[in-house]
Amino acid sequence: SPSRLETIHPNRMKTMLKTDTENKTLLMTGDVGYDDGFDADMVADALAEFGGEAFSFTLRSDGGIITEGLSIYNQFREYPGEITGHVDVKAHSIASVVMLGADQLSASANAHFLLHEAWTIAMGSANELREIADALEIAQGDIVAAYVDKASDRHDWRAIMHSAEKHSAQAVLEMGLIDSIRELPPRTTGKAENNSEGAEKVLKGLANRPRKFEHVELEPCQTT
Repeated sequence: SPSRLETIHPNRMKTMLKTDTENKTLLMTGDVGYDDGFDADMVADALAEFGGEAFSFTLRSDGGIITEGLSIYNQFREYPGEITGHVDVKAHSIASVVMLGADQLSASANAHFLLHEAWTIAMGSANELREIADALEIAQGDIVAAYVDKASDRHDWRAIMHSAEKHSAQAVLEMGLIDSIRELPPRTTGKAENNSEGAEKVLKGLANRPRKFEHVELEPCQTT
């Protein structure tokens, strides 16, 4: 039967946010706060399913709406159980804050991270645009606070965000934003042998399969 999350979010749960209540895992992909991704309400429902027990999440996101990302970060930080997080391939923009909600955080060796200043698209009068700029400054301060909470103020986070550069997993490990890097497992000969044996069985099966069309030599027809 479908979980409560699949019932609440039938069109989005199957692709953008997946929860496994038995194994206590959460997969978050896509943009934060948009229809092609996941949002704070969806995460809240997932946490309710976990019931305060330890769980792990995998994150792959280009970022999204700042307030949605901060809300998810807050929910993770306030969650009573241990959270183990992993970044697969990318955590850009506000996703680089979402990931920091984990108590222990790893990243794939080929993952990359984009830290940049808060920005938006706006229109309006001079006064209205000043108000928007002030709001962006406040949001930027909230983002910096999350970085400092995880990695201390040993870096000039505002300068790093101003550069808007992508960083490798090794770079953010040295910054203190993640705790470890998960390397891909080495290729093994046993795996190749197993694949070879499997392919050989398939070929034998094809060879022994009855032929649908087969040439048959017929005896000459006798007439009387």
